[in-house]
Amino acid sequence: MKKSMWISLGLVLLGGLGGGLYAWQPWSTQESGTATAGVGATYSVDRGNLSRSLTAYGEILAKDEATFSFSEARLKSLHVQLGDKVQAGDVLAGLDSTQEELSLARAERALANARADGAPSTIRERELEYSLALANYEATTIRAPFDGVVVEAARATGTAAGQFRIVMLDRSQLSVRIALSEADVGQVRAGQRATVTVDALPGLAWPAEIVEVGLRATQASGFAGGRTVPAMVRLLQADERILTGFSARVDVVVSEARNVLRVPIESLVQHTAPPPADGEGTEAASVGTGDVASRFPEGIMDSREPGEEEVPRDLLTEFRERAASGELGARPSGAVQPSASVPSSLNWAVYVLENGEPVLRPVEIGLTTAQFAEVRSGLAEGETIVRYPTSSSAQTGATTRTSPLPEGFSR
Repeated sequence: MKKSMWISLGLVLLGGLGGGLYAWQPWSTQESGTATAGVGATYSVDRGNLSRSLTAYGEILAKDEATFSFSEARLKSLHVQLGDKVQAGDVLAGLDSTQEELSLARAERALANARADGAPSTIRERELEYSLALANYEATTIRAPFDGVVVEAARATGTAAGQFRIVMLDRSQLSVRIALSEADVGQVRAGQRATVTVDALPGLAWPAEIVEVGLRATQASGFAGGRTVPAMVRLLQADERILTGFSARVDVVVSEARNVLRVPIESLVQHTAPPPADGEGTEAASVGTGDVASRFPEGIMDSREPGEEEVPRDLLTEFRERAASGELGARPSGAVQPSASVPSSLNWAVYVLENGEPVLRPVEIGLTTAQFAEVRSGLAEGETIVRYPTSSSAQTGATTRTSPLPEGFSR
């Protein structure tokens, strides 16, 4: 009885183990849903938004700033303190006005005497003296020139010892003044979209726009002796967490394409001759993994799409990881411009799956980023292409060579 029970238990365990191995095997070898036998990973042509940007750095500025500095010995009354919100015309402080009152009284009496004498020239002089004395007297009462917040109301230190200072800001609108290299300024114009981030508030970003580009270049030591042009970027929404003086990074969108057909950049190959009608004899240069790094200028970036499958470990993966970590980011203003000498976009092609076989098809590409290339003609939405073409993807007679760069790129 016991022997037969142990045998039965052994069979059950063996059956369970076999079933487990059977169930485990497909999961251990299964590729992602975009893989096709004999071809590898594929991609369904879709639509999306593409953008290219450059990066510049600057400092957060308030819409307006007012500073009042005076001898501490003259301070009679202080009506505000750090952090107070005030409105235009509110009294901030009162100063000793003894001398100003005396000067005003003398000027008033002199004006009255001049008017009694009736000499027009004398009357005018006394009126000017009286106006000046009145202005000096009124200045002893310090009032807010605009709505804002008090960011300083304290005794000055250092070289300004003995002085008292009140500083107020209008933070209802924040801006960033950036410096553009003379190589980049031609790509930037008023009205372009931008994104602002600050080191002090990681993980957050604010929409912005270029509102002004300077008309004069100046020497700047921070750009290896090059020249820069100032530009003003306005944040489109105020945030009390952003303090004036914070250093800011500004990513300016200099080129974009919205709701366009796109393919992964790694799917592109360059064909050297138009394919004949029978589809034979086409020579194609595959975008191989060893050539990827040279095809991307430092600074071109766009974000990884949600659910996008992981790229095999190669130079493209390394480039994307560096871009995502911020090591590359968008190309910093001041970096070397890409060469204008580039191959025609009409020489590019992709491998399209037709009846399960990869067939080379020429395409016209437009805007190209580190992730995707815009397809202007040659493909339809929903078509399936080979994502990582290699020499094995090419049709009979095709040869593999180092791929030139997409439009707008240089080595």
